Amino acid sequence: MLQSSVRTGRIETSWLTSLLSCVRPILEREHLNEWFMQIEANHL
Repeated sequence: MLQSSVRTGRIETSWLTSLLSCVRPILEREHLNEWFMQIEANHL
């Protein structure tokens, strides 16, 4: 499953990055920031 999701992941990176840039300011005020960084690291 992880192998097949890699191709779609690269395509989703563009809108995902823009989405994260909008959500990041909100998460930075929350304790979810650390959890968010771990997910971002996994996608990148």
